[in-house]
Amino acid sequence: MAMTQQQQKQIAMVALSVGIFGYLYISQLLKPKQAEILAKETELVTVNARIDALRVTANQRDQLLKRVEELKVQVAAVEKRLPRDRNLQDIIRVVSDLAAKSGIRYSSFAPSMEQTSQLFVEIPIGMSISGSVFSIGKFLAAIGQQERILSARNLSLTFSADPKKNQTVTGSFTLVAFVYNG
Repeated sequence: MAMTQQQQKQIAMVALSVGIFGYLYISQLLKPKQAEILAKETELVTVNARIDALRVTANQRDQLLKRVEELKVQVAAVEKRLPRDRNLQDIIRVVSDLAAKSGIRYSSFAPSMEQTSQLFVEIPIGMSISGSVFSIGKFLAAIGQQERILSARNLSLTFSADPKKNQTVTGSFTLVAFVYNG
C-alpha cells in the first residue's frame, strides 16, 4: 500500500503541526509553569520554616512568661533596696522608728548636697544623736539591716554622762541613703 504524494504531504503537515504545537506548549506554557511551581515550593519551604520557629516559640511561651514574672519579682526586690525616688519622708519615718526602738534620740536631720555616680545617687543626711553606747550600736546595726540601702559614715562620738536621761554618749554621723540613677 503505497501512499500518494498528497497523503505524504498531509502526514508531514500533521507531524510538523504536532511538532510546532509541542514546542510552543513546552516553551510557552510548561516551562513558565514549572518556574512558578519551583518559586512557590521555595516560598512554601520558607513559610514552613517560619511556622516551625513560631511553634518552638509558642511552646516556650509559658516558660518565657514564668521567667518574666520571676524577673519582675527580682526587680521589685532590687527597687526596695535601691528605689528610684528619693522619698525623704520614708527615710525620716524609718530613722524615727529605729531611734525609738533603739532608745536613742536624734536632734538634727539635715540633708546635704547629693553625690551622683553612674548607677546611683548618694543622699547624705547629717544627724546628731544621743543615747547609751549599747543603744547607739543597736541603732546603727538596725540602719545597716534595713531593706533600703542605708549607710552610716563619719561617726563621731563623745562621752557626756547624764544620769537623769540615761544618756552617756552624744555624737554625729552622716546617714547615706542610696537612690537608683537610671
